[in-house]
Amino acid sequence: MSYHEIDPTKVLHCHLSFDPALDEEGMGKDFERHFGRVGDERSSRYGNRDASLIRVKPGMRPTVFKLRPLRMVERAACDALPTAESRWLRALAYAFTGAELGSALCGNSEIFHPVAGATGLNDDAMDLLGERVGIEALYEIGAVAYNRSKLGPFGQGFAPLPVTSALVRIRQLQHLVDTREGETSDTRTTSVESTSQVVTPSPSEEPGRVTAEERS
Repeated sequence: MSYHEIDPTKVLHCHLSFDPALDEEGMGKDFERHFGRVGDERSSRYGNRDASLIRVKPGMRPTVFKLRPLRMVERAACDALPTAESRWLRALAYAFTGAELGSALCGNSEIFHPVAGATGLNDDAMDLLGERVGIEALYEIGAVAYNRSKLGPFGQGFAPLPVTSALVRIRQLQHLVDTREGETSDTRTTSVESTSQVVTPSPSEEPGRVTAEERS
């Protein structure tokens, strides 16, 4: 296990739970070990964000965010905000040092850095990044940035995934199911149509009537 990746005093290379480039099936139980799980207080599971557990689909490039640890004054500024979402976004604005955006999530591969000479993300840069990856991605990565600030050196857990991340994964799975059903439906329709051309009765035959040839 790479402690450089999970040590909250180091820069973290952070993946998204709903990145299409990740091989969730291939990761098996490691998916939950890495990302955690959404649920109530009893069923939620903390993820360890250990990069060695990540598996990527062949030929696809995942999106990776780079997060530095929050300073105490930054953590205090986050704590003063009224909602979890606002704390996550503020934490991301402070902690963000760069991102490698993969085409599987964003459509294009590119390197995304803060404005030259700036620290973290200003409002304009946050909006631009949100246009690339979506607000749910900002929430999930921001939640990691915020929650790792609660840990001592070499802490193992971060936090359960935000509900927004779970909803995105559910939507993606449903879209995959709908797509497969549509493909299956199209295949069956084509098969029926090709068969109907063979068995279509001639105009002289009445529907439902058995012909003499069929009796023999």
